[in-house]
Amino acid sequence: MAKQSKSTSVPPEMLEAARKQALAKKARIMAETELGLTDEKAPVVKGPPVLDDEPMVTVTIDLAPFASRITIDGTIYVQGRTYELPQRTAAVVNETMARGWEHQAEIEGKDREFYLKNRLGQTAIRLSPIRGTARVAV
Repeated sequence: MAKQSKSTSVPPEMLEAARKQALAKKARIMAETELGLTDEKAPVVKGPPVLDDEPMVTVTIDLAPFASRITIDGTIYVQGRTYELPQRTAAVVNETMARGWEHQAEIEGKDREFYLKNRLGQTAIRLSPIRGTARVAV
């Protein structure tokens, strides 16, 4: 006699619907390729589009002790290195660093402001109380 399936198994009707959806997607891709609507040799572009007039910002990666890198859109930014980044990407990197230091202070039971002071002569990154955006502390 067959063993009863666990309650965590996927119902057969959901599997059938997923199979039909996958086949339809594959058929659509094959048709687009045959009709020349896709370019299989086109390079894959990761991340947001590059804007010609976007200012570049110099950012030094300064992460809390528990982190060694930040990965954004498939690009790795390593602890201690300095990068020239588009302003939009720099804002994301700065906020990620700020939230990491805030988390470090929280898990150590220190005041939220503990790591926001200038460290090693570098400008500290702070989280603005308004919508959690990052800003540079002066």
